[in-house]
Amino acid sequence: MNNKPMLNAYPDSLGGTLGDIVNLLEKEEMKDVFSSFYILPSLYHSDLDRGFSVIDYELNEELASRDDLERLKELGIDLKLDFILNHASAQSPQFKDLVAKGEQSEYRNFFINWNQFWDGYGKMTEEGYIQPDEEYLKKMFFRKPGLPILMVEFPDGKKVPYWNTFYQEVHGREYLGQMDLNIKSQKVWDFYCDTLGKIASYGASIVRLDAFAYAPKTPGKKNFLNDPETWDFLQQKKKFTIHLQKRDIRPMIFSCRDSSLTRLSTNGELILPHGQRKSWKKRLLRSICWDVMMESRFWI
Repeated sequence: MNNKPMLNAYPDSLGGTLGDIVNLLEKEEMKDVFSSFYILPSLYHSDLDRGFSVIDYELNEELASRDDLERLKELGIDLKLDFILNHASAQSPQFKDLVAKGEQSEYRNFFINWNQFWDGYGKMTEEGYIQPDEEYLKKMFFRKPGLPILMVEFPDGKKVPYWNTFYQEVHGREYLGQMDLNIKSQKVWDFYCDTLGKIASYGASIVRLDAFAYAPKTPGKKNFLNDPETWDFLQQKKKFTIHLQKRDIRPMIFSCRDSSLTRLSTNGELILPHGQRKSWKKRLLRSICWDVMMESRFWI
């Protein structure tokens, strides 16, 4: 294993484009300084959250090109890229199709219909969404005030609530935000597989699985790091094993829990019991995730 430092940067962090960063790394005095490069996700087409609201995984041509990535490969630098598992941008083609076609959209189950999810676990409100019973609500983890829903207006005027853990903004029937994916949908798993293939085509040897802890959802659970659903979800990554092995991709998965870091093996055979944890300096939970991901590297 090469233990040289990993460079972490947005494509426009040094100069204005990824090409500017590559120019810097090609200088004689920078050769062999870094063994790997974590390019944060504004590399893709995105609209919010500094890249973590991905519209699609095509390269953002204003910031990067395949030639830039090839030049990094020629320098012998391993590439680490993000794959956001829990959500996609409200500007993604899948969500825009849902807004445009409503019940007729092939992506109507690609995202989580709040009322279908909570059917039988709460009461319908006058506003058209189910209010979960208190016994379920009190166990949930919230990233923002209020219920994590976005009321989506269909072409016929019907408003349907969809799960929206993170940011949202509404302008009539135009939406901004990050919409949670329905991991029970085969279309989502097909999307996962296709996306891994695309990331692999960029030359990534390391893939960071972002926001995976929010993806599994069950009534009556916290819906963040659900146990055992989160670990079952990661085990399903065995479906990706062929993708990973053929392309020599090593996924990086980080999980923060009780002010500690869980390290998981994802070789398609084993996930370490989540009780086996490496202790880290006590900090706020989000800070631990950030510090570890930005300052440490694990090969798993």
